[in-house]
Amino acid sequence: MGIVYTTIKIRNPLKDRDFVEVEAKVDTGATLLVIPVQNFLWLRLNKWMNI
Repeated sequence: MGIVYTTIKIRNPLKDRDFVEVEAKVDTGATLLVIPVQNFLWLRLNKWMNI
């Protein structure tokens, strides 16, 4: 076993041209995605914040 990393692209579904590419740690059992706050704000994803 070991730690696996991969490069992923995250985009705002309402703005196809806005995306960020990040190096991410893979968790095969994960059901949620956690991203850095600066990427969240840059992609303007606050409409999907569940507070």
